[in-house]
Amino acid sequence: MIKIIVKNTSQYRRVLHDYERASGLPRSLDPAYDLDDYQGFPEMCPCKDYWFMPMTDAWQEYQFALLTEYSPASMTIAERKKAWRNFYDTGKAICNNHGFSAKPKSDHRDYINGTGDDKGLPALQSITMGGNVVKVIGDITGDWVQVETLDGNKPPPAFADCNRETHPWLIHIATNSTPFGYDGLWTKTGPWRVDPFPHNKGRHCCFPFVSRGPQFIWADRLGAVVLPHHPYNP
Repeated sequence: MIKIIVKNTSQYRRVLHDYERASGLPRSLDPAYDLDDYQGFPEMCPCKDYWFMPMTDAWQEYQFALLTEYSPASMTIAERKKAWRNFYDTGKAICNNHGFSAKPKSDHRDYINGTGDDKGLPALQSITMGGNVVKVIGDITGDWVQVETLDGNKPPPAFADCNRETHPWLIHIATNSTPFGYDGLWTKTGPWRVDPFPHNKGRHCCFPFVSRGPQFIWADRLGAVVLPHHPYNP
């Protein structure tokens, strides 16, 4: 569990889980999403601007370090590299058609696995997910709230200086909204379980919250930070 130590907690907000929003439902049960109601879905919270940050060699090394920070010791390097490609797959939420692919025409350069030398760079979308904490750096009275991000126009910070333990408002966790209760069974009434992405076998799957300019989140997607912070179910 991450301990967020701040001098002014009013600077921080928590991205609400699906069931904490107006519908009171996870997105798989919310008619507004029109999704399969018997499986979980990434709890994506798009930002105002759909920035896509090119994943350079340096950024890929940094992102791989973030993703594998909580990998179980039992996961081999080969398994971690496979999880990396799957996490940043072009069809998944994080890259949204800008990631890796088994199809040569859709693939991108993968510095971690040493493939795709003749391909263009993948790109990471400026996105967060339910349960994460963000740092407010602008006015909070409007429809949109400006939040701090890593600058995707610059090289990444050193992992030791900016990771999930040091900057949880910049290093986010991938969460799945599910229609399942704490007993693992499907439920229409809740309470519903929010899960980590599966790539680290039940442990945190981290990614950087980046943008290429000022970034904003809908005010109604943000709530108070619950301490100690837990990114899944509060």
